[in-house]
Amino acid sequence: VLSMISTTKPAYEKSQARTFQIAVRNALDNPNQVMMERATKKYTDRAEDYYRTISMGESLDQATLTVNRTRARDVYKSRKAHEGEFAEAWESINLDQWKRNQKTAHDRRMLKKRVVEELERRRTSHQELEGEKAKQQTWRDMGAFDE
Repeated sequence: VLSMISTTKPAYEKSQARTFQIAVRNALDNPNQVMMERATKKYTDRAEDYYRTISMGESLDQATLTVNRTRARDVYKSRKAHEGEFAEAWESINLDQWKRNQKTAHDRRMLKKRVVEELERRRTSHQELEGEKAKQQTWRDMGAFDE
């Protein structure tokens, strides 16, 4: 918890604000790292237990050490397999989001295209209507001119 003492000079307040922002940024955890730690926690705990056991290995016989090494190898392989699954799941989530973003972008482009086409259609229809009115007015004025 940070306690803030207010100052009277603006330069001190800016410095204090920058210091506070840096402290908050340093206190934040990377969400990817947090999720990875949660996903691999039981495996890292097993590995730590293994290393604790190995540190007491001088008192254990060779067969127990071999079993522990095999177990550690299995833990490592299992951890690697689950890290891969986690990475694949994460990539799948990102791919789904990317597809949704691409669809949204495509829909926006199509909407823009439809709006432009509709505006162009209205413009040409308006021009044709104005041209027809001008033509009729010209024919009427020509009749009056001849008289």
